[in-house]
Amino acid sequence: MSEASRLAIRHATTYHYAGSPQAVVQIVRLTPHDAPGQRRLAWRVAEAGGAVALVFVDGFGNVSHLFRAAPQGARLEIVAEGVVETAGRVDRNPDPDADTNAVANAVADADTD
Repeated sequence: MSEASRLAIRHATTYHYAGSPQAVVQIVRLTPHDAPGQRRLAWRVAEAGGAVALVFVDGFGNVSHLFRAAPQGARLEIVAEGVVETAGRVDRNPDPDADTNAVANAVADADTD
């Protein structure tokens, strides 16, 4: 990568509940994609007191983390953090309508069968 920049990123998502739940199941998509002009050097997604039950790639190519947690109280915090290296312009999808058109065409094809 030419003219690379390293970005240290920390993102926290906090959930507040009306009561104190016995258990929570949550799926988060907080992992940046590796793509031309961008790559993860280090990355983690964690919840204090919870366990990552499953890591998978969803139908849209997103790395997804499924958590099972027993929050202490009415609050749950999930933190994603790491270092990403970037260079130039990051353009995962040069045609933003391509995914939408593909889904629309698949639905239209299914209707004609």
